[in-house]
Amino acid sequence: MSLSPSELERYDRQMLIPGLGLEGQIKLKSTKVAVAGIGGLGCPTSLCLAAAGIGKIILIDKGKFKLGNLNRQILGWQKDIGKFKAEVAKEKLEASNPEIEVEAVVAEITGENAHNLMGDVDMVVDGQDNWKTRFVINEYCVTHNIPFIHAGVSARGCRWTGQLENKIRNKRVLRNA
Repeated sequence: MSLSPSELERYDRQMLIPGLGLEGQIKLKSTKVAVAGIGGLGCPTSLCLAAAGIGKIILIDKGKFKLGNLNRQILGWQKDIGKFKAEVAKEKLEASNPEIEVEAVVAEITGENAHNLMGDVDMVVDGQDNWKTRFVINEYCVTHNIPFIHAGVSARGCRWTGQLENKIRNKRVLRNA
């Protein structure tokens, strides 16, 4: 695998990062990442993955954009209200970086369909807003030895909290709180 002339120009400054270089950029291009949940966390994450040159991004979300989403779900715009988040995000990510592949999956992740939706990805980034689905994703990642990165944000009353974790392979790391 190699980089096209436009990719060499696009990622020129990124490849200057010590330890990344051309070899690291080619590795990013050959990477497949599933983003589960295209909301307040999944939107900026998928945008950054696309900008970095991740070769294939699978966007998984069953929801549609609502007006109340637009202040934090940055890939949804006024004209996107009522449209499926995964499909809208795919269109915008491909427009921002036509050298990557983006797949939109409009579905809810369950134990029965996790393999069909995520397949043989190199990593799963979780932006879910519910623990049930997060546990399903965690189980899938543990079983298939796939790195699992999850994050969460909560606003209760006047207090905001956030968390981001990179989970270690081969361990069940999520526990019902």
